[in-house]
Amino acid sequence: MTDLGMMTGKAALRLAKEESGLTRDEIAERLGVSHSVTKRYFNINDTYMPSLEMIPRLYLALGNDILMRWLEARLQPKKSLIAALIE
Repeated sequence: MTDLGMMTGKAALRLAKEESGLTRDEIAERLGVSHSVTKRYFNINDTYMPSLEMIPRLYLALGNDILMRWLEARLQPKKSLIAALIE
């Protein structure tokens, strides 16, 4: 299983897109944004990211919860290496 907490935002977006089976154009249509916007969202070399307000819309458009699980994983406190070894 993929460790979402270790992924970048772009990697999580790309994974969510792959899981959805949708094209960038289909996602743009569902979001009501231009095709160039979604092109930038999924371009690994572009630093442009969706706004905070766009995350729930992407969640619904993509039909999976990968972005929400990524956000949750990023918010979880990281265990120290020693604590992880003790468990």
